[in-house]
Amino acid sequence: MDGQWSRRTLLRLAGAATIPLAGCSTLASVPSTEYKPLTEHYGDKDVTDTDDRLRLEGPEEPVERGTTISFTVTNTGSEDVSLGCHNPWTIQQQADGQWRDVIWTNADGFPTCLTKLAPGGTRSEQVTLDRSALTSETETVQFDLTPGLYRFVLLATDPFFAADFRIRES
Repeated sequence: MDGQWSRRTLLRLAGAATIPLAGCSTLASVPSTEYKPLTEHYGDKDVTDTDDRLRLEGPEEPVERGTTISFTVTNTGSEDVSLGCHNPWTIQQQADGQWRDVIWTNADGFPTCLTKLAPGGTRSEQVTLDRSALTSETETVQFDLTPGLYRFVLLATDPFFAADFRIRES
């Protein structure tokens, strides 16, 4: 891990700064035939799904627990974009009209590094929607993955990027 930011470390750093504000967004995803960019907040950072340089996409159809799904960030701009190492991310669940963190990390230390995403380039993160797959020595799944609305939040950018997805009944 020399010279690299781990996902757990960045989650800890972002989480520690936003614990009192986590889940404070007020906008819910509303199905529409017209595209409307996501604009919300995670702590004091803006959250979006696209801007003039990046786009984040995930599964469009509801998925089952235990499924491995992919989230892809694409550089839609004309210049390189810097991302943190290993595309640090978190998952949030919408409960009672607010977003709450599903994953909590207690990782210590934060080695640093950046990766560049060239124009037109993509990076994908594979996520298995299973408590044991998401849990590690430093990360804990705080809430059961129940059917409902979730979002994958990429924490390696400013603003943060999010892609909504749904878990359906098995």
